[in-house]
Amino acid sequence: QVRRMVDAALERFGAIDILFNNAGSFWCIGAVWEVDPEAWWADVTVNLLGSFLTMHEVLPHMMSNDSGIIINMNGGKPPGGSGYGSSKAGFMELSKTLVAELQQAGSNVLVFTAGPGLVRTEMTEFQAADAAGQKWIPSVAEMLDAGQVRDPEEIAEATIKMVQVARPELNGMKYGPGMDFSEFEE
Repeated sequence: QVRRMVDAALERFGAIDILFNNAGSFWCIGAVWEVDPEAWWADVTVNLLGSFLTMHEVLPHMMSNDSGIIINMNGGKPPGGSGYGSSKAGFMELSKTLVAELQQAGSNVLVFTAGPGLVRTEMTEFQAADAAGQKWIPSVAEMLDAGQVRDPEEIAEATIKMVQVARPELNGMKYGPGMDFSEFEE
């Protein structure tokens, strides 16, 4: 599936300049001893393996052009979210490793991580309504009710700003909404 997606993008656009790795699965909620291992593994597979496979397919094209930006979406590690949290922690370590590998290879492909905070999505709405979500991560419902969440557009705006200021000395940087990018403007 990933290879077909990359091939379709290359056929349509001719190159892939930016990869926004936004895979996110956090449907398995509960303590380690409570959750279904297959549901737990499904979250890990989407968040870690799916993101790895996407980078694996896109990187050869970016590297052959000696140009590109990869943005990897970070996530939290709440109690009751061991699959999501551990896979996102692994994904952030993968991002750090990728920065080092690309630098060692002499590549100009840049990698950044987005730290959005809690974002209003179908997934967070589910977490707020689900019994396990209410038990293990009640703060999601509380923050949604209080309007203390980000809208996806805020992440998009911060990402556009990050891409606009991207340069090698910022490689590996974490960014998020509300960040002042003016100090990075040239």
